[in-house]
Amino acid sequence: SAAFGTVESFLIWKLTEGRKHVTDCTNASRTMLMDLKSLEWSEKLCDTLGVPCNGNLLPQNIVSNAEKEAFGCVEVDGPLKGVPICGAIGDQQGALVGQRCFEKGQLKNTFGTGQFLLLNTGTECVYSEEGLLSTVAYRIGESADVTYAVEGAVAISGVGLKWMVESMGFASSPKEIVDLAQTVESTKGLYFVPAFSGLMAPHWKPDARGIMIGWTHYHGKAHLCRALVEALCFQCRDVVQAMGVGPELIKVDGGVAQNDFVMQLLADITQVPVVRPKSVETTGAGAAIMAGLGAGLWKSTKDIDDRQSQGARRFDPDVEAEAEWRHGRWNEALQRCIGWEDHHFGGEYEE
Repeated sequence: SAAFGTVESFLIWKLTEGRKHVTDCTNASRTMLMDLKSLEWSEKLCDTLGVPCNGNLLPQNIVSNAEKEAFGCVEVDGPLKGVPICGAIGDQQGALVGQRCFEKGQLKNTFGTGQFLLLNTGTECVYSEEGLLSTVAYRIGESADVTYAVEGAVAISGVGLKWMVESMGFASSPKEIVDLAQTVESTKGLYFVPAFSGLMAPHWKPDARGIMIGWTHYHGKAHLCRALVEALCFQCRDVVQAMGVGPELIKVDGGVAQNDFVMQLLADITQVPVVRPKSVETTGAGAAIMAGLGAGLWKSTKDIDDRQSQGARRFDPDVEAEAEWRHGRWNEALQRCIGWEDHHFGGEYEE
């Protein structure tokens, strides 16, 4: 018979040789089938999407992220046979934990192919009216309170740099795109909204398409590269503003976060200090922390040493960066790209 789950429930099923068909609450929250308050499968949502919630199709239990017995033990032959599986957590929630965002109001942004900002909202499940998603951040043990987050996902980050390399041929690597961007002091009024497949959080405009505006004969390739890099930062600012808080820091991770120039621009445009840990691979660290908590290595998050702060790099904003004015112009450009897909000519995008 068929079984349905997420990647981690499949891995647990395989590692336990079918003895455990379970999922954790963070991954279950991504299926649109779980009630965020009860952390149980919602009959209403399952019926709406045509997924049976009774029987053995869905994972039988939705458990916390740190457990010593709920996930079972490794049963496959090898050196790990008999080792208990003590933790599981979703991708972006793992990065939140890996960044040690355990306090309400702490924020992280993962710069990968896109951008994924999560704000810890504590034990309150906040329902945003500004285009953000509510999600489970983590739960440490079945008797513990649930910690929630609001999330803003942006489609274009590293993939935009890759597009400039592979489709436009401006350079041989994303790093060279950023290097080009640094050769000019500003975009000289050029704005680039990379809405290649619409706009995600906080705008949610699937009919938007990419736009470059402000072109003059003065502009060259380097200005376009800088306009794209600045666009990544403007999109982050859009999400931070939608969160309705003034964060003390933006903790960053992911591939693009390794570039000092981009992170300084991010601090300047958001006017919020940006902190990058020594290791930007925080998702794996978050999973390891949950496993450690489940195994009893630590009793609580307060016992975990903050090694992320050791060797971290801080980028403080330039208060004279004209961030408000530049962001206002960015918003003008963004508004002009909305609705374009409704006006394409003669079905030219249709196969």
